[in-house]
Amino acid sequence: MKNSAWDVGRSLALCIVSLLLVVACGGGGGAGTPPAPPAATTYSIGGTVKGLASGQAVQLSDGIESVSVNTAGSFNFPTSQQTGTSYTVTVQTQPTGQFCNVSSGTGSVASNNITAIAVVCAVTLPGGNGSLGTSGGTVHTAVIDVTAAAGAAVVPINITVTTVAPPAGFPTALTPIGAAVDVALDHPEGLNAPLSMTIRYDASVVQDENSLLVVHYDTATNKYEPVTIYSQDKTAHSLTFDSRSFSPFLVASATAAPASFTVEKGPSGSVTNWSSNANGWDIVNLGDAVFSPDGWCLGMAAYAVWYYNTEGTNLYGAFPSKSTFGTWGSTDPPSVEQIIAIRAMLAQSQFWAGLNINTEQAFGTAALGKNMKILLSTFHQPLILLLLAPNAGHAGVLYGYDSNYFYFYDVNHPGSELKLPFDGTSFGTYTDGGNTYGTFGYVALPSLGRTLDFQTLTTQATQGFSYESTNLLQVNSPAPGTAIPVGLDDFTGTLSSALPAATEVVAYVTGSKGYTVLDQGPGVFHATLPVVAGTVQMVWLAGVALDQQSNWYANSSAALIFQSQGLYIPILTLTSSSTTVPAGGGTVSLTATFTGINPPPSVPAPNGTVTFTDQTSGKALCSGVPMTASGASCPSVSVMGGDIVLATYTPGTYDYYNSATASITISSDFQFVIDSETGFAASLTDITSLTGGIISGPGKIDGGCPSVNCGGAFTATGGSYSNSVTLSDAWAWYDAMNNSYDLTKTMTSTLQATETLTSGAQPSINMSSTWTVGAGAFQSTVGGSVTVQFAKPYTLTASCTYSAAASPCLFGLPGQASKFMVYLLPIDLTMAPTVDPNSGMLTYQLGAGTYNIFWVVLGCCLGAPDDGSGPQVSASGSVTATFQATQ
Repeated sequence: MKNSAWDVGRSLALCIVSLLLVVACGGGGGAGTPPAPPAATTYSIGGTVKGLASGQAVQLSDGIESVSVNTAGSFNFPTSQQTGTSYTVTVQTQPTGQFCNVSSGTGSVASNNITAIAVVCAVTLPGGNGSLGTSGGTVHTAVIDVTAAAGAAVVPINITVTTVAPPAGFPTALTPIGAAVDVALDHPEGLNAPLSMTIRYDASVVQDENSLLVVHYDTATNKYEPVTIYSQDKTAHSLTFDSRSFSPFLVASATAAPASFTVEKGPSGSVTNWSSNANGWDIVNLGDAVFSPDGWCLGMAAYAVWYYNTEGTNLYGAFPSKSTFGTWGSTDPPSVEQIIAIRAMLAQSQFWAGLNINTEQAFGTAALGKNMKILLSTFHQPLILLLLAPNAGHAGVLYGYDSNYFYFYDVNHPGSELKLPFDGTSFGTYTDGGNTYGTFGYVALPSLGRTLDFQTLTTQATQGFSYESTNLLQVNSPAPGTAIPVGLDDFTGTLSSALPAATEVVAYVTGSKGYTVLDQGPGVFHATLPVVAGTVQMVWLAGVALDQQSNWYANSSAALIFQSQGLYIPILTLTSSSTTVPAGGGTVSLTATFTGINPPPSVPAPNGTVTFTDQTSGKALCSGVPMTASGASCPSVSVMGGDIVLATYTPGTYDYYNSATASITISSDFQFVIDSETGFAASLTDITSLTGGIISGPGKIDGGCPSVNCGGAFTATGGSYSNSVTLSDAWAWYDAMNNSYDLTKTMTSTLQATETLTSGAQPSINMSSTWTVGAGAFQSTVGGSVTVQFAKPYTLTASCTYSAAASPCLFGLPGQASKFMVYLLPIDLTMAPTVDPNSGMLTYQLGAGTYNIFWVVLGCCLGAPDDGSGPQVSASGSVTATFQATQ
């Protein structure tokens, strides 16, 4: 029988139902319902609350739920969480009058209850506001005191203090204590030194007050930084530190530092250790420079730390560095890198530029070393290391440590990686450049300057300091590279009209530890500045307002870096064992010494040489004689009478003394000077002009000898010689009645002197003076003089003749008024002469020495009337006076 379609469908349905029943019943085997899976394991999230005041509550959140804690002690969030659950605990609501910080509040649930979350609630002290003037002072608030020393603020500054929540990113190795204290200044650029601040903390929540630090949040970099702490008062529960950067400050507690650490930088997962070869300078610190006695070390150390922290490249080789600037005698301008170093030093306040620091920092060496280790390992930033010797201060970069040493970079030595012993209790010593440093401290960047300062400096350096090479500011005198006398010197210069009208000019000078504001007028400036011995470096700034002098400014200003040498300008004195030699020459010993200077003991003795030269013959007598403190000698050299000997000092390398010269003249047995005009007189009235001649004295018309001492000196030129000179003068006669000169009645005077030396014979000197007198002259007086220097005894004879008289010149009053009678008066001779009654000759026996011989010829008619009615010269004639000196 065939099945219908309905039957087939019915059979399939029954099969399906049967199959379903079998599956649903376990195949008819009779088994029960399977057990439920086990519940997931969960763990609590909690910790402790410390310092919460009675009656207060703090609302906490773990990112999942909240809990209100109203008593100090343990706490847990209401719901336990499974393994792998992430949590971040924050404070949702702060208790009244307190501020709570969470430490160890972020993580993931593992296989244990979370109990390490620490909530520390500290009392919040109120802030306030106040003002600081240029004379210094303190702004007091309950939470912090802000103090400025006199001169620290160059303009009045208003300060506002508030308490705020610590900015994000607080170092996990530190535990914050209380709220952050935000110190805001309306004119931070007006500071010329860091401000000292004393911040107070809640000691009730601090387990160990020796572990406290102060940190600063730099709003320019959004990073926390350490500050320079000087002291702690455990009675008042306060810490004193300083800073030139202002934004939130926070007290924190630190745990122990790792046993060893080298500063690292870079984003997470990319770590680079400090390397002095990469992160230091490739120029040396120039000592004895502008801003302190010890060079640019502080600015170089600070800039290297800043560059390492903020820039993505190495400082070494980042800027052009090749220049001989700073070396002795160099006239090169500074390189870009040297300008950075100079201006990085200037970026520091003068407080720091002078290294006026308390390097001991009042903690004791053990606590100081501990703090330095904690700061290095916590912030992963180098510190500026301060080193102090009895007579020197220095700075470097501190970048690591281990159990026995601190590791640092000395800016005096490019690429250096040096060790400073530290045994956990005390420091060892470090010696460099003759100084042994035994006292140490640290400075953190906020004490030195703002990030903006260094960032602007870097931008200008990248541009090559283009505006510094313009002519906006020039020093004209003295010229750069020239020697400048040690002491106070005048400097002058010019300013471009492109600079603002209110431009101020400031100069920083080697060794002066500060700036000098210059006197100035439109387009010019002047200053009297101290110059020290050695290399002189000056930084001149124009267009700089004093309230911005420690910071960087727009390119409308100008800077000039000036270098020269400060040298002592000595007086060189030359002496000889004898200043007189025989006419044929002789031997002398010469000595050159410095006089007129009094350098301090720290200035080295001169190290140049002296050359002795006979200028007359051109012969070198002694060459390259070293100059010592007692002088330089040139013994037993041959010279001639009349020789001029020259000593020349040539400075040595690194010499603090400038070049100098001195000379002396060596005399022969005799030497004389002719002066044909001394003692001449021809009338009674002085006038200033006369037709026909130039009148320079009473009635005298100058002729062949226009000036006094025009005869000069005779000098020997060999074994045999003869020198002579002839001098002439013309005279007019004064008519007193008519107040005029009679040029027809003149008198001429001729003086001739001859010096003769024949080889092998005794030298002699012959002088004669002749006057020609016209008829009609009256009241005539003429004369002459000679200065003679005798090295040996000489015999001097003097005689006089008158051509119109039968007898020789008489010695006394004229015998006849109608004749031109003459008498001779040798003057200033030290002994009476012998007189020949027949010839009238005078003879003098003269010893060695110098004699001035004046002779006067008194002519006709002394006492004659001025109108000419009395006696006159009756006949023309000549008068001759003759002198001869022989050995």
